[in-house]
Amino acid sequence: MPPHHGPAHDAVLCDVAVIGGGPAGAAAAALLAERGYRCLILERGYFPRYHIGESLIPHTYGTLSRLGLLPALRSSNYPVKHSVRFVSPDGKASQPFYFSETLEGERARTWQVLRSTFDTLCLDRARAMGAEIHFGAAADRVLFEDERAVGVRVVSEHAEAYDVRAQIVIDASGRAALLGRQLDLREPVAGLEKSSVWGYYRGARRREGIDAGETTIFSFRGGTGSGTSPCRTIWSAWVWSALRIGFSAPPPTSKGPSPTTSATTLRCRTSSAEPAGKDPSAESAGWRTATAGRWATAG
Repeated sequence: MPPHHGPAHDAVLCDVAVIGGGPAGAAAAALLAERGYRCLILERGYFPRYHIGESLIPHTYGTLSRLGLLPALRSSNYPVKHSVRFVSPDGKASQPFYFSETLEGERARTWQVLRSTFDTLCLDRARAMGAEIHFGAAADRVLFEDERAVGVRVVSEHAEAYDVRAQIVIDASGRAALLGRQLDLREPVAGLEKSSVWGYYRGARRREGIDAGETTIFSFRGGTGSGTSPCRTIWSAWVWSALRIGFSAPPPTSKGPSPTTSATTLRCRTSSAEPAGKDPSAESAGWRTATAGRWATAG
């Protein structure tokens, strides 16, 4: 049953309001709608849209299976990912870590997806399961009464505000962390203060066979310096027909080069491949819940 408008303040009524239409929000809404709950996804943008975070991990298999997405992924052109390879700071590459060493059957593989199409696939599945989607709907804040979440204040793309009343609110807003900011829940994680840059390149060579879709991770020392610990990382993975290369390091300081400078160096060293632009076609869920408060975070 879709959400409907109620008489009080012309609010939209539903059982579950989901903030964000990415994979976490779409999955939550799809599975709850399948059980008969009236779910409304509030998505501030429009799909398809670009997003980073294309490399899935094998343990998403169970969720993808529950969502009924495996047939579409099997028939897609996404590179199949069987392994991860690590390169140490001294330049020595390890043998690939094949997921089949610890997992059996089809669960031992996953995909390097194109998020613009993969996220749309997830959202379409949520809609097919009965969830309703409001695009251009930016969640301004979660509404509370007596410390219980009762809905969401939404601002449309035309700057019109309206309320969504819900029994449960799920914040799947990703890095926006709407509830985390509103309730001051965010906490820094020591050692994970990173800045990242990335780009896409065409013309690079793939490995052969089942190694063609691997993710390769290079770590090296230097920069803002915590002893000799590797504190900088380059990762690469095939996305569609382009090679994505990213660089992650501690935030820049006066003692070390900035990620932008390092990205320039990286670009020079991959000059045999051509930049493919922002979108190569031209992000399992973690949960935090407060049961009594009728809210949860996902993503």
